[in-house]
Amino acid sequence: MYTEQTIQDLTNRIGFGTPKEEGFTISIDEANSVGGSGRVISSFHALCTIENIFATIPTLSSDEEEIATKFNAILADFKKAATLEVLPTILDKHQDYVSATSYDQIITDNITIFDDCIGYKMAIMILEMMLTTKESNIAERNIKLSASNLKLEIEGFKNDLGHLVASGLVQKYNVSIKNAVNKIFPFVVKVKDGKAW
Repeated sequence: MYTEQTIQDLTNRIGFGTPKEEGFTISIDEANSVGGSGRVISSFHALCTIENIFATIPTLSSDEEEIATKFNAILADFKKAATLEVLPTILDKHQDYVSATSYDQIITDNITIFDDCIGYKMAIMILEMMLTTKESNIAERNIKLSASNLKLEIEGFKNDLGHLVASGLVQKYNVSIKNAVNKIFPFVVKVKDGKAW
């Protein structure tokens, strides 16, 4: 078990950074632009920029303030959704997880191991949104980036024999999850019966 405050603390670890393109006038809340870890989503994948994310969403309104409010809500939703996916994957699904035990202090003591997990999950979600968006402006922004290239970025590349040649975000995410699980639930040899034979 973990509290809403712990979920919020993890949600606030990764930021989206600030827009780099001139002419991008949508105001990004500090809660979305700055992360508690100091890391931003583009460090997990270069395509995960504020401008690219904005290009994938439908036109929200003609009022810039209303657009900013809705866009900031979308960014906050990305962070929360990734956190809510990562926590159960690391904790709830593990065989040694005890739902009656509070894991808040364990999470707080090891908070940095969650950064890669949440960051890679957010990057996967953003690239998947780019892959499935019906907005034409994202295609115009990344004319050289086809759907097959986005899938390679997400899933990696396997040769004709099925061997992984280049890791994608999914493999990086899985490694970060495995590292976090090993830290939270270290392997311990358990002897159930005192008899050797």
